[in-house]
Amino acid sequence: MNILIVDDQEENRYFLEVLLKGHGHDVQSSPNGVEALEKLRAGWIDLIISDILMPVMDGFQLCREVKTDSDLRHIPFIIYTSTYISGQDEEFAMKIGANRFIVKPCEPEVFIESIQEVMATVREPGTVSTVEPLQDDEMLMLYNERLVRKLEEKVSQLEKEIQERSKIEDALRTSERTLRTVFESAVDGILIADGKSGRFVMANNAMCHMLGCSAEEIERLSVADVHPAKDLDKVKLQFQKLVHGELSLSSDVAVKRRDGSVFLADVNSAPFELDGNPHLLSIFRDITDRKRSEKELKKAFNTIKVMKEKLEAENIYLRDEIELKDGHGDIIATSDPMKYAIHRIRQAARTDVTVLLTGETGTGKDIFARFLHRESTRRDKPFVNVNCASLPANLIESELFGREKGAFTGSTVRQIGRFELAHGGTIFLNEIGELPIELQAKLLRVIEDGEFEYLGSPYPVKVDVRVIASTNRNLEKEIKNGRFREDLFYRINVFPVTLAPLRQRKEDIPLLVEFFTGRFSKRYGKRIETIAQDSMKTLEDYTWPGNVRELINVIERAVIVSSGPELRITEHLMFLPVDSERKTVPQGDEAQEPKGLVDMERDYILKALHQTGWRIEGERGAARVLRMNPSTLRSRMRKLDIERP
Repeated sequence: MNILIVDDQEENRYFLEVLLKGHGHDVQSSPNGVEALEKLRAGWIDLIISDILMPVMDGFQLCREVKTDSDLRHIPFIIYTSTYISGQDEEFAMKIGANRFIVKPCEPEVFIESIQEVMATVREPGTVSTVEPLQDDEMLMLYNERLVRKLEEKVSQLEKEIQERSKIEDALRTSERTLRTVFESAVDGILIADGKSGRFVMANNAMCHMLGCSAEEIERLSVADVHPAKDLDKVKLQFQKLVHGELSLSSDVAVKRRDGSVFLADVNSAPFELDGNPHLLSIFRDITDRKRSEKELKKAFNTIKVMKEKLEAENIYLRDEIELKDGHGDIIATSDPMKYAIHRIRQAARTDVTVLLTGETGTGKDIFARFLHRESTRRDKPFVNVNCASLPANLIESELFGREKGAFTGSTVRQIGRFELAHGGTIFLNEIGELPIELQAKLLRVIEDGEFEYLGSPYPVKVDVRVIASTNRNLEKEIKNGRFREDLFYRINVFPVTLAPLRQRKEDIPLLVEFFTGRFSKRYGKRIETIAQDSMKTLEDYTWPGNVRELINVIERAVIVSSGPELRITEHLMFLPVDSERKTVPQGDEAQEPKGLVDMERDYILKALHQTGWRIEGERGAARVLRMNPSTLRSRMRKLDIERP
């Protein structure tokens, strides 16, 4: 079927063409009635679909021309409109011969169905149109009536629009007054500038006050007049970016007052058009007071940060003091060597003399260090315990003396050292023999002069610290081997106190066993009242290479596995017979162990190391097999010159 579409809107013609061609029809189109008549007379058309409102000749006129033409009146005519949609318009269309009146928009399926209905009706045999064409005078009368009606509707619509516009103008005037009030009463400065020239168009009272000028004077100023000369290039570049919407907020902008003084402001801007020209509205907030407050807050924050770091460090390192209150720091001893050591500690406690505690691993050097601090005049000040053997070699200097931010890669914050943390109190350098030789000179200076420098800082820090050191090494031998400074040794060895190993004070073992049995019974909910005599004999005969620390571990394990009121030692101890020479406190060269005992202990440790593949720590380590502390095992290996092959 050949269909002619008549519509002055190209997109409407295109939509109908696509729709109709999609259903297998041939389609022609015209933008007005005159051109449509030419196509009608030039070729065969089966159906006309026409809009109403068109230039030159509208759809109603086209319909009348077609229906009054004897050669064309047989062609079905569909009015398809979105402008004239009233009942009178449809009635008029049907009077002039239209076959169907369809209102836009219409669903495609409904539209195609309507076309099919029209064509089916036309094609029925014997169907003849009974609509007689209107006479000219009748057509003119109806057309005029229709135009008058449309004119009345338009006038009514215009009256409503005028009323609405009047309301809108009233609302705009009210809004303008409101905005003017807000504009003038705003605390922040508001400035409007020409986007091309940079000259100021308007400013509120707050902006005039900020710049120190009148509203009239503002209009004679530009961007270049309110910023320092050194910032102009940067400001002009930012101004252009703001005008083009590339930026919205500029922080810490320097603004120059008319008297030449300068203040900082945050500027929030938005571009807009005024009279067809680009303009920029900027809101200035004076941040002078805020900057001053930020500076004061930063200073206060830094002070708080330093205090916080110190308190956090104290919290970490002073947790050990809790042990002094729950009995963990008690000295359980009645033997003469221990009584003498306590006597020596009390003598030194009355002074600030540097004390060196010597003795094997596990003899309680840390407990005696705390005891010394508790007996001194510094008892209410910090006690900082530093295990020199456990600190990583690459961090030991910063841990002892502190570091500045950026002192090395990964150092993102300033950190106080342990000497500064112990200011006014006591620092305990446990296992000082493990301290790297290159740091010993710096330590010597702290002990002698009471000052040091942070890592990464040239400025000295003064401290008042009482130093206690301990070691299980022979420092004189270490000096000969070049691993310990002789001057540092003499500086820390002012008041030496030697702690006897447990094998040399057997009379303390029953007291220790009873004390720790009671403690662990309470901890694990056991009710152990007695200790088996054979178990006590075993404990007294054992050589205790790990000293009190090893005894504590043995008692704890025995309490855990005991099921009755009697404590029994069921595990196999590394039993080594006690030589008669070991019953006296060793002095000087006499401290060398008998050859037979040394060989037996060395062989026993080597056997365990070979079994574990020379692994010392962990579940499968030699320390676990030997039931020793890993640090004790390492100490014994050094003493016995045991090295991995």
